[in-house]
Amino acid sequence: MYLSTGTGGIIGCIFAGLMTEFYHPKWCFFYYSFVGLVVSIFACRLTKQSEKNKIKTDSASVISTSQENYEFEVRRQRIEGGQSIESLNRVAIPKRDGFCFNLRKNC
Repeated sequence: MYLSTGTGGIIGCIFAGLMTEFYHPKWCFFYYSFVGLVVSIFACRLTKQSEKNKIKTDSASVISTSQENYEFEVRRQRIEGGQSIESLNRVAIPKRDGFCFNLRKNC
């Protein structure tokens, strides 16, 4: 949600800057109010059914399973690379983390 809000804010700022530079302020206010009208029309078209159309998942179990699958895959690759099972049991597998992984997980 925050990524979409931020992206929309950046695009809106660029669009507004270009518009205020090249057009008269009355047109800027007109287009700004028109966008609000479009959002209101789409909001009125929402139904109770569309609000209920969501998938309920236990995200903690999905993330946990994903992390376990990742750890199993890393262990398999390290065993194929020649490491012994005993040495793998003593070393912790690093968690899969970072911006791209968290973005995919949260989307």
